[in-house]
Formats: sequence, structure tokens, C-alpha cells
Amino acid sequence: MVEVMQYCAPMATGLHVTGGGQDFVRVYSEQVYGIPPEQVIGSAIETPIHLHQQGQGVLIRRRSYC
Repeated sequence: MVEVMQYCAPMATGLHVTGGGQDFVRVYSEQVYGIPPEQVIGSAIETPIHLHQQGQGVLIRRRSYC
């Protein structure tokens, strides 16, 4: 990924895309890629828990875009 970003840097318009979730990538984006965390956009996964009448929980993953 670093090589791809270095190759694209001269043509970059300020938008970078990655395959990881935004919360994960923001932790290391500045150190590894030189991109400040506030410039990282991407998907985020919400995992609310729903309780059935018997008290059993069900996790439902939902994707949201930020």
C-alpha cells in the first residue's frame, strides 16, 4: 500500500482509499502513510445487540459511511 501511495502522490488530489475500516486505519495512518487521522474516511461497522424475550442476545452488524 505504501508503494501505491508513493506512486500516486504526484497525482493525488487529497483523497486516499484503503480497504480497512476508518477507526482502524486512523490509528496508524499518519505514522505509516503520512496522512493525518482527520483526513481518513471510510466505512464504520455498528454492532448493536438486540435481546429476545428469552434474554438471548443477537448481534447485528450494520455498515455506515462517514
